[in-house]
Amino acid sequence: MKYIQEKTEFLENGVVIIRQLIQNNIIEECVAELKKFENRKIAQDLGHLLLDRQDDVESIKYFQYINVYIKSFNKLLNSKILNIGQFFLDQDVYFSPMGLHNKGPRIGTITPAHQDNFYSCLTPPDFVTAYIPLMPMAEYNGGIQYALGSHKLDVLDHTASSVKAFSSGLDSSIISTYSVLKPDLKPGDVVFHHGNTIHFANENKSLDERYAVAIGIFGVNTSVDVDLKVRYEKNFQTNRGIS
Repeated sequence: MKYIQEKTEFLENGVVIIRQLIQNNIIEECVAELKKFENRKIAQDLGHLLLDRQDDVESIKYFQYINVYIKSFNKLLNSKILNIGQFFLDQDVYFSPMGLHNKGPRIGTITPAHQDNFYSCLTPPDFVTAYIPLMPMAEYNGGIQYALGSHKLDVLDHTASSVKAFSSGLDSSIISTYSVLKPDLKPGDVVFHHGNTIHFANENKSLDERYAVAIGIFGVNTSVDVDLKVRYEKNFQTNRGIS
């Protein structure tokens, strides 16, 4: 298996970027099909599709299970990504549901600092998130940022967040204790980050959408932490406005 150096970096920092892992034509197909997708009602009714609105601007915020609605996204669930996740975790792995994250032009809000495992609630925290930008991404348009080495923490207690599609977050002051990676990413790059790695993003001040896909790669040795699940569900209900 190649990617030995990348595994070393992943284990040390909790995040590593593998450039141009996905073919550009696949990324372009996904974006084209997304832009043509019009049958939103079912996904919205099921809570899978969340929109951002401000004045006359409307944009997708989050689209869970997007590969079920738009079949071209299944091409991102490929053997390259799965095999790298398996190599990094040293165990058999499987995919978790895919989600599209977006920050609309000028209305895309921050992504609060968080650990994915507060959302996934797994013990031990043997999982990797494959984060795939579908368009160029940097700090100017709300590009993702990572607190290097923070994966060595346990799952921290997150508080309820008011940011749509991100029910839970951490006090941003925790970031000051870490070196922060602010990568410039291109379509086809894939960022692999550990489930406990703290990450966050600023708002999108650009005139373009900022699409990215997140895919969980879970180790078979993990199981759901019931206590953590209860804490997450409480924040989720608060975020969705459900009493």
